[in-house]
Amino acid sequence: MRYASELAPTASGYTLLLARILLGSPDARQRDEAASLVERVCRQDARNPEAYVMRAMVFDQRGRSEDAKTALRRSLAVSRPATRRARRPRALDAGESLLKVRANAGSQQQQSQGGFFGKLFKR
Repeated sequence: MRYASELAPTASGYTLLLARILLGSPDARQRDEAASLVERVCRQDARNPEAYVMRAMVFDQRGRSEDAKTALRRSLAVSRPATRRARRPRALDAGESLLKVRANAGSQQQQSQGGFFGKLFKR
C-alpha cells in the first residue's frame, strides 16, 4: 500500500487505505503517520467524505471528540445523500470509539495461542 500511495499520490484511495491500516497499529508513530496522510488527503481532495471519516477516527483516537464530531459532520456535508444515513456521529455521542487499536502482534498471549493462523486452523 505504501508503494501504491507513493506511485499515485493524487489517487486518494490508496493513501486512505494505507492510513486505515496504520491507524489500527499499536505503534504511536504509525498512527501519527496515518494522521498526516489523512490531513494530506483532506487538503488535496476536500470533497472526499471518506477522508473526513478517517479524520474523525484520528481525532477520536486522540481524545478530541468535538473535533471528531465536526469531521463527521463535514463528511455528511460532502457525501452523497444515499450514504449520509450510514455516517452519523451517534457512536461518538454514545461515548464509543470509532476505531479499535489492535493489540501488539508480538504479544505473549498471541504467540501462545498460535496467532491468527493458529486460531483459524484450530492449532
